[in-house]
Amino acid sequence: MLMIVQGSALEQAIISQRPKLEKMIATTAHEKMPWFHGKINRDDSELILLKGSRINGKFLIRQKESHGRNESFALCFLHNNKVMHYLIDKDRAGKLSIPDGKKFDTLYQLVEHYSYKPDGLLQVLTETCPRSDHPPSEGAIGGIISIIKSYSFRRPGQKKVYHQPIFFLHTPVNWMPVMLANMPMDSSNYESPYADPDELRSTTVNRSDLILEDGELGSGNFGTVLRGIYQMKKSQKIVAVKILKNDDDNTAVRDEMLREANVMQQLDNPYIVRMIGICEAESLMLVMELAELGPLHKFLQKNKGERMSAPPDCPAEMYDLMMKCWTYNPDERPGFCVVEPRLRHYYYDISQ
Repeated sequence: MLMIVQGSALEQAIISQRPKLEKMIATTAHEKMPWFHGKINRDDSELILLKGSRINGKFLIRQKESHGRNESFALCFLHNNKVMHYLIDKDRAGKLSIPDGKKFDTLYQLVEHYSYKPDGLLQVLTETCPRSDHPPSEGAIGGIISIIKSYSFRRPGQKKVYHQPIFFLHTPVNWMPVMLANMPMDSSNYESPYADPDELRSTTVNRSDLILEDGELGSGNFGTVLRGIYQMKKSQKIVAVKILKNDDDNTAVRDEMLREANVMQQLDNPYIVRMIGICEAESLMLVMELAELGPLHKFLQKNKGERMSAPPDCPAEMYDLMMKCWTYNPDERPGFCVVEPRLRHYYYDISQ
């Protein structure tokens, strides 16, 4: 007797089979990838890779003739103008790996892994060598998998709601989401004082543009550090001013300070305290960005044992899991075999 499953029963059936469905799709998704060239022989793969640019790490994957054995593939890539070939074997459990390498469920997991680190290869994978019928495009690898994951199963009485699938942009190796969250360094707090093209960068600071405030921020063998205000063309910037203590006019100390300033001025990164310039007046002064919270080692000592608060809209269950993963004793932290099921179950719970 044939049973027809409909409504909520059908949705529950789909939910229960979703992991298997996702894995089934994922294990064949490589066939749509630009780096997968299907059944071509070794000689043809070398001809294809040697055409055009010869960037180290340019790669493709081809399928080998099975000859009655398990399905296998070959990872082919350029290294110093030579084409290297690595066998990708599939074991009885269906796992894929290069000889003595890490095992993966899918080829695109393997490609993703070796695009970050060589891990047994001569180098990382850097650039896709696309099939002639599949030029690089700003497409969607998300495909069916993204649609499945973005579908919201309704509760009784609710209307069906489809969320916009997450589409990905293709880069030489990786697939990255179009929508990226702002990083901390994108905020104005981390902006270079010379981001404005009208603010011309100089190695020196005029004493007339510098106002020193009372009270020391710190002191040491080199001298003292004061808080100050640096008057730029369009704005003011709070700075830390390191004043050289050189009562005996020691040129070695002065030269050491200048060397430090020269190195620091060449660095311009959101996460590094920037050297703004050198001011030669009543004393030699190094003008730097002010780290409002003080030296990092002192901040860490002061806040020892603290844990980051939950991000906005973070579910309590997820924050609880995060806290367990941050347990001080490594032996008490949950392993992946614990974390993965909790994440999976939570995902399915909120999908219902």
